[in-house]
Amino acid sequence: MNQETKKNNVSSKSEETSKNSNSKSVKDDSAIKNQDQKVKEDSKSSKESSAKKGKRKLITWIIIIFLIVVIGALATVGVGLYRYNWNDKYTKAIAKVVPYPVALVNWHMVRFSDFQADLDTLKYFYQKQQELYPSETPAKTDEELKDTVLTRLVEDELVIQLAKQKNVTATPEEIEEEFQLIIQQAGSQEALEQTLQDLYQWNADQFKNKVLYPFILRRDLEKEIQNEPAIDSQTKTKAQEVLDKVKAGEQSFEDLAQEFGEDSTNTNGGDLGYFGRGEMVSAFEEAAFALKEGEVSDLVKTEYGYHIIKLEEKTTQKDDQGNDKEVVRARHILIRYPDFTQWLADQQDQAQIFRLVNPAA
Repeated sequence: MNQETKKNNVSSKSEETSKNSNSKSVKDDSAIKNQDQKVKEDSKSSKESSAKKGKRKLITWIIIIFLIVVIGALATVGVGLYRYNWNDKYTKAIAKVVPYPVALVNWHMVRFSDFQADLDTLKYFYQKQQELYPSETPAKTDEELKDTVLTRLVEDELVIQLAKQKNVTATPEEIEEEFQLIIQQAGSQEALEQTLQDLYQWNADQFKNKVLYPFILRRDLEKEIQNEPAIDSQTKTKAQEVLDKVKAGEQSFEDLAQEFGEDSTNTNGGDLGYFGRGEMVSAFEEAAFALKEGEVSDLVKTEYGYHIIKLEEKTTQKDDQGNDKEVVRARHILIRYPDFTQWLADQQDQAQIFRLVNPAA
């Protein structure tokens, strides 16, 4: 009985060992298969990664080559613009997109495309003028035209900067108001636009941007400068010194006008001739008509500066309709506000201005 039991136990253990051995063998086979699968997946992933790296490297090289070509092309166009004065339609098209500078004003750029466009306009204008008025239109060299355009663009940029500092603006309403005044002078908007097209190849918007906008800025900036307390005080003090000389009576009014007057009437002793109401600026007119014959005014301030007025005669004349109108004959001594052109030139001397194009080239 015991021997049989032992045999059964041995047999049972043998079967378990065999099962365990078979199970281990199956597990080993599965592990090998999993490992093979992982190796294959790793290999595939490695190949895909290598392919992606290769693709990225190719794209990088394509971008580098593209940038080299673009930079080289832009550099070539730049050399053509600055050194050889290229002026073909392709170069102009590139210059409109790429902001090549023609000058720097306090490190603000004046664009080459604006310079070239304005130069073409000026050349066209002179060509038309020579066709219409050959004997009255002086010939202009390319150097002179380039210098004219570049000087104006630099001044316009400086005026824009100075106007911004003084809070001076040219609003769309102001520009339109000025445009309407010019339309009245031209007779109609159609007539004005036709003239702009014939002489400049401009439309109305181009005229507003290129002419009226800088014109209004300069005009209003000049007024702002004149109204600055220091400048007004300086001009008034100078005028008061002349008025003191007039009152002292040591020299005639005419001689003092010739010596100190700062307008074109100084050559004839400040004589303005006869004028009626509505012909002079209002402050000057009111002061002149309020004087008695032979009387000299105090200082009279206008947009031009300070005037000293002497009334020579007050009488009447016939107007165009044959009616009597009051007129006066007067002399004056004008002490002007500082000349805006000179003031602007002084500002240019103080500014950092770099011209990158030589008009003589």
